[in-house]
Amino acid sequence: MTPPSPALLFLLLLLLLTLPPPSLSSCEKYHSEENGDNGDSCLAGCYHDADQDYVDEETQYSIVNEDYQHCEDKVETCKVDGGKGGKVDGTCKTQVCSTKQRPVQVSETVRWTQFYCRSCPQGKWTAAGSQDCTTCSAGKYSVASAGTSIAVCKACNEGKYAAEPGSIECLDCDRGKYAPQVSARREARGAKRE
Repeated sequence: MTPPSPALLFLLLLLLLTLPPPSLSSCEKYHSEENGDNGDSCLAGCYHDADQDYVDEETQYSIVNEDYQHCEDKVETCKVDGGKGGKVDGTCKTQVCSTKQRPVQVSETVRWTQFYCRSCPQGKWTAAGSQDCTTCSAGKYSVASAGTSIAVCKACNEGKYAAEPGSIECLDCDRGKYAPQVSARREARGAKRE
């Protein structure tokens, strides 16, 4: 693999310097995790959107020394049976073995999962590393996206209510009815104000 040219590196550096700094509330980005981590690297206010994940594999090669047996035939002069019980000079063959090393190419596949993080929508929040957003309960609302704690879920003001979990606004109570701030749910609308 050839390294990038100095001109290309200069252009990339120039591009990075002209980009605006990332917003702290921006979650839409990928986080790489090697060999099967579970995507818990999303920031607070962000959740792991598994539908946007993708997996990439890279095969890495290296050279290692491998031991092997190297054997050679050794021919020597020795006494062999010459027939009729006599010995004569002849040749004997023996095998001599030793351990040697040779370079061998090996490969390893590294798997990278690209986990995609998204901002929690209005009416929800999450702590860092969460897989899902938590919905604000009924009686509370949140207009903030990428909420990082339950503190983004605010109680409706007196005379307003949020009947559904995950509300992004409070509705006015019907005429002649009210809701106290502490329990501003639809059920509280039936009480008459004196």
